[in-house]
Amino acid sequence: MIKIKRLLATFLDVLLILLLMNLMLIILSELNSDFLSYILFLSSFSLLVVKDFIFKNRSLGKRIMGIEIVCLEGFKTLNKTILIKRNFLSLLFGIFYPITVLMWNRSLGDSIYETTIRTKKR
Repeated sequence: MIKIKRLLATFLDVLLILLLMNLMLIILSELNSDFLSYILFLSSFSLLVVKDFIFKNRSLGKRIMGIEIVCLEGFKTLNKTILIKRNFLSLLFGIFYPITVLMWNRSLGDSIYETTIRTKKR
């Protein structure tokens, strides 16, 4: 069940960021600039990298699905650097993300930075 929640959370995050970028594109469409396209691309990429510290180790999608990122070793705390590196790796190797999550319930970033996803304790 957590695997499906995780994939749905990622889908929601990407969908929300794409909607935000499209809204910005519509608002700024009068500018007709290649530079604007680069800015919007970098903005959406940046949001995907930093999305998990918006709600303390949770993206909006993870919050909606009731899951969070935790360290495998309970005594270690997650910091922004780990979250950024973890998300960057997941984006870099994004084509493998659904496969690794469905098979092992972990992304490449999770494996390298020793993190996992769990149901948020209330």
